[in-house]
Amino acid sequence: MKERTKRFIQACDCLTPQIKNILIHIKECEICEEIRLRAGKPIYAVWNDTEHKLGEYIVTQNNLQEILSRAARYSVHSYSEYIAQGFLPLDGGHRLGICGTAVINNGKISGIRTISSLNLRIAQEYIGCADSLMPHIFFKNGRPKNVLILSPPAHGKTTLLRDLIRQVSNKGIRISIADERGELAALNNGVAQFDIGIHTDVIEAPKAEAVLLLLKTMSPKIIALDEITSPNDLKAIDYAGNCGVGIFASAHAINIDDLKNRPLYSEMMKLNIFDIIISLEKHENTRKINILQGGI
Repeated sequence: MKERTKRFIQACDCLTPQIKNILIHIKECEICEEIRLRAGKPIYAVWNDTEHKLGEYIVTQNNLQEILSRAARYSVHSYSEYIAQGFLPLDGGHRLGICGTAVINNGKISGIRTISSLNLRIAQEYIGCADSLMPHIFFKNGRPKNVLILSPPAHGKTTLLRDLIRQVSNKGIRISIADERGELAALNNGVAQFDIGIHTDVIEAPKAEAVLLLLKTMSPKIIALDEITSPNDLKAIDYAGNCGVGIFASAHAINIDDLKNRPLYSEMMKLNIFDIIISLEKHENTRKINILQGGI
């Protein structure tokens, strides 16, 4: 059985037996990226940026509740902090996105009740996908550049960032990952389920706090984090950069113009943190890497 098929089946383990049985028999399991489950609707699988209907089975709200319980190992309370952020991390780096009626406490989402839909994102590993990027990652003196990877959601920036970390780490450069959502390393009992390189350390914690902790405790040459999303993230990487530590990061944007049109990222660009900016284009099941700035 091919590795991508194995990972697809692994991701489906949280589903009810009937829904899993429908999914594991689809011939597109190697290229499937997401499974969309909505109360009162058929099952849809996503590949090539399109939702494809899978049969006539109608997903019930009870199905969704059972899947959530299975994903949380029948201890939903133990995962309340994740659920409040709208997702559950799964073994293998897969992720279950959650929609429904939010529970609000003190003006903040503290949980989700009456689940209306779930999105099972299939995490895949593409060893070598950063090969073409590697000649552009180092200055002439051998120091790694600060790297920012841009793309819209589900275009592969986490996968590219992970392989970049792996390749640079295997060159003997010590890297620490602030893996807030567990998607880069997917720790299981302390062991990364993805290949992130030999000289890589990981902490699963909110990114801003994790960056500061890593600076104090792990002496990294590079800190890597997926998806800069808050002013605190920005402050943390600016602080790390001023401490002489390299930064590998990603952000949601199509290109530099799109980046500058977003208030948080506009402020980030003014700080001149990144030496090289890369974007990802997606065409059906292929990706194209574009160097937008700083490739020399």
